[in-house]
Order: sequence, then structure tokens, then C-alpha cells
Amino acid sequence: SLAALVATAATPVIAWWLFPLGDGYIVTGVLAVLIFWRHRANIQRILAGTEPKIGKKKPAPAADG
Repeated sequence: SLAALVATAATPVIAWWLFPLGDGYIVTGVLAVLIFWRHRANIQRILAGTEPKIGKKKPAPAADG
């Protein structure tokens, strides 16, 4: 999750660097803001240290017995 957010934040900068006269950085900047807004719950879990790692299975529910 963190790597995807870093890539999202870097995309408008890279777009501006590659095409400084185009409007691609504006479009990618708006998309980056929308992506961050949509994933704010994930960001909160990352900051709290509770976001599951890639490949880590969720704990099994406790068996009633």
C-alpha cells in the first residue's frame, strides 16, 4: 500500500519533468488527490501500523467450542 501511494505521489512530478509544457501533470495531480482521498482509511491504517503486509494472511476467526 505504501509503495503504491508513493508511486501515486511521484507520478505528477515525473509527468511534469518529462513533459513540462503539457498538461499531463495537472491531470495526474488531480488523479493523485482523488486516489489519496479514496484510500484515506488505508493511509490511517499505515500510520497506525495496522495495515496488513503483502502476502500476510488474515488471522483465522476464533473457533467456538
